[in-house]
Amino acid sequence: MLRKVTILTLTVLLLLVPLTVAFGKAPVVDAQIKDPVEFVVSYMTAQMEALLHEKPELIAPFFDSESPISHKTHTFETLRLQAVIVHFAEARRGISWYSPDIDAWVVNEQRSTVHVRGSYSGLVQFNDSEQLELFNNNEPHDIILRKGKSGNWYVESDDYVDLFVRTYGRLPVEKFPQLFAEQKEQWERHRNIIFEAVPERPTVQAGKYETASESYTLTMLNRQKVVEYCNKYTESGGFSNAKYNKNFLYATYNGANADCQNFVSQALWYGFGGIDTNPVSTGQPMVRNVTGATDWFATSTGASTPWVSTSTFNRTIEDNYYNVKHGVCGYRTPNNSTGALLVGDLVTETTDFATRGHAMIITKIVDNAPVGVRTWTDLYISAHNENQLHKHLASLYMNENALVYIYITYHRKP
Repeated sequence: MLRKVTILTLTVLLLLVPLTVAFGKAPVVDAQIKDPVEFVVSYMTAQMEALLHEKPELIAPFFDSESPISHKTHTFETLRLQAVIVHFAEARRGISWYSPDIDAWVVNEQRSTVHVRGSYSGLVQFNDSEQLELFNNNEPHDIILRKGKSGNWYVESDDYVDLFVRTYGRLPVEKFPQLFAEQKEQWERHRNIIFEAVPERPTVQAGKYETASESYTLTMLNRQKVVEYCNKYTESGGFSNAKYNKNFLYATYNGANADCQNFVSQALWYGFGGIDTNPVSTGQPMVRNVTGATDWFATSTGASTPWVSTSTFNRTIEDNYYNVKHGVCGYRTPNNSTGALLVGDLVTETTDFATRGHAMIITKIVDNAPVGVRTWTDLYISAHNENQLHKHLASLYMNENALVYIYITYHRKP
């Protein structure tokens, strides 16, 4: 049965657990925390307190160094927290306040182990902003608890996807020194980026054009319309089910990141002049059955592959741009630069600059430090699956090398 615990005072649950045990020693957990759900809530609160106070050692009492599995989990969690603390300190100057709402419930219970699932939500404030932000990590923690020799619970394993795991996976412990070195290099480069030249972005005028062989029309993206569409059809609740905030003129695609490119295509379609109150099966600026052009369209029951596939969409718009074809045109920014990005341009996940994953659309740009130069810490994105509205990009990813930036230039039609 689900037991929902709302944290009203940040440390109320931590007071039940002495936090004086050093790293590597067996945990001393207060005897009052016999309930595994309350134990997990206390552990997850300690994780947030560790980020807030920049003290990874706060999680130590929840592990048992005499258990090889628990000790390995503890080591990973401590190093992960260190990396996330550095990231937030550099990207957002740290966390100043949070008010968590933690759900936890028993999934399975054995004689000596209990599987508890927990999830975070609530409000958080970063030091670079006066606004409170909704924090909803839709990915749960699957935590295995085991009883130690003293009869008290300890965390044996903790499986989840968060900011760190989304970027690096379950990184082996021996790889962390290299990660910390790369992390230091990334932020040193970021602080010095003001000295780098910003590549110029080609400018093109909207209108009708005539050549010896054809006539065509170029339409510029109404970037404010893109933002308007995102404001209407997504939010930051973190929901991964695309039924939330969906436009019922379109089919919905559920599953991990399944609706992301569908949503990006919708927002671009609207920004190029689409009307979201009319049937869209043949509506401009979609491309369907145009000679020499790649289909880019959607209906309430389906869509063309470039409409819903990130990799195919990116290949299509680059082909349109470089080979003068009809449809949405765009291309990856030179040297993956952020300096000339605008609202309405795109960000996608990547591991090799060839395979594109999750698709996001830039819907807000704020001149964060370093002031006067546009970097990835200035970018805020909106997306589907999981749903996000104006979310700080560097709060979602820890490594800029995991991202590709894409200019949207214009829409070309006969």
